[in-house]
Amino acid sequence: MSLYDPRPWQGPPPFPAGEVTALARRATHVHLSIMDWTLPLLPALRAALPDGVALSTDLHDWDGANAYHRPFAEVADLVFVSGVRLGAGAGALATALAPRPVLVTRGADGAEVHAGAGDPTRVPATEPPAPIVDTNGAGDAFAAGVIAARLRGTALTDAASYAARVAAAACTHDGMEYPPGLLPRR
Repeated sequence: MSLYDPRPWQGPPPFPAGEVTALARRATHVHLSIMDWTLPLLPALRAALPDGVALSTDLHDWDGANAYHRPFAEVADLVFVSGVRLGAGAGALATALAPRPVLVTRGADGAEVHAGAGDPTRVPATEPPAPIVDTNGAGDAFAAGVIAARLRGTALTDAASYAARVAAAACTHDGMEYPPGLLPRR
């Protein structure tokens, strides 16, 4: 579940580091929002993760240069980013963030999996199972699909292909409400 609170934040994090790290110690995966109040928690959060528990983040429309996004990218094991502002710079960004894999989403043009040296693996977009109603949230659905598949042990490129189907299904509903049976199982 993804919850977004648009209120501007002032002051210390709303959760003490000890509370956040206690949650992280029990997690099977942590997906980190790039909210400003999480910045001072990054070192403690990273240190609290048990072996084998990955941390991912979505840098949204990062251009690869804005310094605000970099601490989130550097603490993550898996980075999601929209290609909207990256353009052709995705390869340079992936090289800069190596060895962590970078998944660049490109809407109807699919996605790219940058995992190590060499050319990225292109993941084509999936035809939605019904007419497109709302594309808002497709990137979040893609990230959730990758994470869910990876937690089942699926290889990264195969997880991205599954996630493309999840994102396509998400686009067929208004308000991101999922009726039972909508999302593909595998």
